[in-house]
Amino acid sequence: EQDEAADGRTFILAIDNGSFEAGKMRPVIEAAQHFIDSLAPNDRLGLYVYPTGPRAMPTTERAPLRASLLKVVGEKFTFKSRYNLRPSEIVDMTAALGMGIQTRQNLLTTLATQGPSASSAAELPVDWDPVLKVVRRECPNEADCASKILNDVAAIAPQLESQATSSLGGLDTLLRSLAGVPGRKAVVLVSAGVLVSDRKDGRPDVGERSKLMGQTAARANATVYTVQIDTTAEVTASSRLADYQKPRDRSMIGNWLDEFSAAAGGTRIYVPVGGGEFAFNRVPRETSAHSLLGVEPNDADRDGLPRQLRVKVARPGVTIQSRQWVVVPARSGAD
Repeated sequence: EQDEAADGRTFILAIDNGSFEAGKMRPVIEAAQHFIDSLAPNDRLGLYVYPTGPRAMPTTERAPLRASLLKVVGEKFTFKSRYNLRPSEIVDMTAALGMGIQTRQNLLTTLATQGPSASSAAELPVDWDPVLKVVRRECPNEADCASKILNDVAAIAPQLESQATSSLGGLDTLLRSLAGVPGRKAVVLVSAGVLVSDRKDGRPDVGERSKLMGQTAARANATVYTVQIDTTAEVTASSRLADYQKPRDRSMIGNWLDEFSAAAGGTRIYVPVGGGEFAFNRVPRETSAHSLLGVEPNDADRDGLPRQLRVKVARPGVTIQSRQWVVVPARSGAD
């Protein structure tokens, strides 16, 4: 077991300000300031705010980092729908649209002529049930209600996918750049969540990026701890938008971060309210020491490609955090 605190650790504070709405970051910044103050004098800390914002290489100087944090603001653009669509409804409807334009037009014709009661009069695919639910909830007396709802979905879904792609692209760029920073690194990722579909053909869809970016973290010798701030808690119970707090919606916003953090050897720490000071405090404790596990590779493993690694212990009640991917450097031509 190695005591990393004795030699000084390297932390990267990565903030996805594109996931936060304007005015929602003050508690997060205050918690991050406390995190900076909690580090040992010989710990190095870098800052990376993305998609846009201040950035700094790892340093033991604290004052410039504290000053830079004060400039960080939320840049998320919130897409509004007059039909109060939940993330799960957008995902379900985009999955349904994959059945083809003719099916969609047939449904709209049925609804326009018979109204929402058509769900019992026509044999509609089960995937269209979310459309009918929103029709009943939002505009049961409008003949073209379904068409307008689907137009909203068609406009919002690509924008949500663009937001997800921007967030993951910024994080991927950071991980690739860390390959040039020597030694072990602990990335403290601060995010309000990344909305990713939980079903086939739904959007936003980012494919297998959690696994691929976990491999990138392995190449960079970096472990990722994610502090996910739930910014939906301020929505009042009297608002229709309180539906955003339903379990499936919350899961879709956090699942990708959970999968990626585990693949990168860390964990996701969910913060239901506030700025998450308790979550920031957990990272220095967990990185104060670590155990090194040696694995002897054979010649076929020395190709520079990522390989999955699973670590298990026989002791009950123990939680193991380890990287799921390992990269054995390829042999040089001189070897």
